[in-house]
Amino acid sequence: MQGNGSTSRPVSASAPASRRPADRSGEPLVVAAPAWAAATLERLGHAAEVACPIEHVVLGENAEVVSGEPDRAEVLWRHGRLASTWVAAAVERLPGLAWVHSDFVGVDGVPLELLARRGIALTNGAGNFSRPMAEYVVLAMLAAAKRFPETLRHSAAGEWQPAGTLAELDGAVALLVGLGSVNTIVATLLQPFGTQVLATSRTRPEPLPPGVAAWYGPQEWRGVLGEVDYLVLGVPHTPATHHLLDAATLGALKRGAFVVNVARGALVDDAALLAALDAGQVSGALLDAFEAEPLPADNPYWRRQDVVVVPHHTWSSPRVPERMVALFERLAARWASGKPLENLVDLEAGY
Repeated sequence: MQGNGSTSRPVSASAPASRRPADRSGEPLVVAAPAWAAATLERLGHAAEVACPIEHVVLGENAEVVSGEPDRAEVLWRHGRLASTWVAAAVERLPGLAWVHSDFVGVDGVPLELLARRGIALTNGAGNFSRPMAEYVVLAMLAAAKRFPETLRHSAAGEWQPAGTLAELDGAVALLVGLGSVNTIVATLLQPFGTQVLATSRTRPEPLPPGVAAWYGPQEWRGVLGEVDYLVLGVPHTPATHHLLDAATLGALKRGAFVVNVARGALVDDAALLAALDAGQVSGALLDAFEAEPLPADNPYWRRQDVVVVPHHTWSSPRVPERMVALFERLAARWASGKPLENLVDLEAGY
């Protein structure tokens, strides 16, 4: 299991620098970013933690240089909802880049091979979206336990109809597949509910996050699936995690378990999940990511009473933009002062 990120790909290059060279201390920090980053960069230039002037190379919607000197740009900030193709085009036009920061967590489509060849560091937005996504996971579990979608349907139809026997989260078992920033918060949020939280990840965190009762390694976690009431996917899509939720995994689950996927659509073998739903092996699923997005109108997930389709939106919160800005400001201040970057992406692993 791995933390948040995207598909890994082979690269061949020395590791990029994780900090600004000491001999550049005090020199202007030239940041290439969209026009709407201007206010943030101006504020950053007056921050006490940044001991150098900030200059802005303005990039347009197609990553074209609108103003400034692109040859001097040291940092590229993918700020806001800019496609990965924008990043690739910008990197090609900025020969002096040393560091790229993306507001997003996944680096799907970012030219990792190119960054590696040029020795360019990449950081991501891990943490920007974690709280709202974690809350949505707990919402999904509560909704499943209380059969809330069924109640909503009866209410909309004007029917006085109890939704059958309801369940409690107290005493239930949840398995968190991945212990990135989202599932770490999920484990904490589940503590007051009395849910037993199991977790798996590529490496064991020390110490275990609050709320995690037991951890299982990559070769062990499938052995406890028969105890699991709620399975929560929170890993990146890599070759190792492609269709992680397949027929064998679903068949090993406790009958009637509920599946939550707020990570990547390609983690799920859709045919296997649909078969498990039809057979009652899985009682339901909340899915926020799909291999094809937007989800096609003829996709069999639509209009099922045992599936809640979320249009890749569990991250949404009015606080997300301020978190994006605050994270970049913190990282830029560290870079300008020669301190090592946080949120570094492993260009070979892809997360």
